[in-house]
Amino acid sequence: FRLIVLGDSTVGKSCLLHRFTEGRFPGPLHSDPTVGVDFFSRLVEIEPGKRIKLQLW
Repeated sequence: FRLIVLGDSTVGKSCLLHRFTEGRFPGPLHSDPTVGVDFFSRLVEIEPGKRIKLQLW
């Protein structure tokens, strides 16, 4: 599955995706706006024994 996150500049889209995939927010050195596109992925268990790869753009 793919999910595209859209929104205004510098509102926290990349930070939110980083938190969802890595389990933590990026550090203070990651405060520059994203230029281009960020890509993240995570395996998600949607029911017992059934996992999907979620691609986040």
